[in-house]
Amino acid sequence: MSLTAKVMCLAFATLFPNPWDKPDVMCKYTEHILEVSEKYNLNPYLIIAVARKESAWTVNIKKSKAGACGLMQVIPRHTKKYADRHYTCQELKDPRIALDVGAQALKYAFKFTDTGKNVKQALCIYSAGPPSKKNPTCKGWKAKKHGTSYARWVLKRKKALEDRVEDILVCLDDPQCEAEWEFPKSVDEYIGNLINEYE
Repeated sequence: MSLTAKVMCLAFATLFPNPWDKPDVMCKYTEHILEVSEKYNLNPYLIIAVARKESAWTVNIKKSKAGACGLMQVIPRHTKKYADRHYTCQELKDPRIALDVGAQALKYAFKFTDTGKNVKQALCIYSAGPPSKKNPTCKGWKAKKHGTSYARWVLKRKKALEDRVEDILVCLDDPQCEAEWEFPKSVDEYIGNLINEYE
């Protein structure tokens, strides 16, 4: 596991250490998240925060009432619009496929934003669906309450992750640092001896 992936894992595990937050699951896929974020030019912390909101990192999450599946809770019948092909709910149970297809869905949502770069609006669209004549969802950031609250929730966790990563990197650079972050033992195998590796 790369140093960047280990720091991401530690950041998530210290912010969300409870068993129901499943830090060990997120840590298992940090390298893949980094690959996907680079492939689709997306912030990796945005992908992590969306997955936490959508599935709480529950790998075997049940299909939603809307028909959404996998860690990123994408709707299979829409996948052909933004992915290389149609994906089934069974395929989306694979976390790697779910993260890749979910990232493509998120990237696709940016196409419907006013500027092509509006993260809040893209998150709203990811949650509430692309705008249409009948459903001008999130257009001009005049979004449904659900979409806007979803975007705020995700961006708050994304920012917390980015800040914690920065804190960890500062601490790794300072031999006098005595950070007292609690993290579950279930992520030990992913973090390894982070301090020795960083030096």
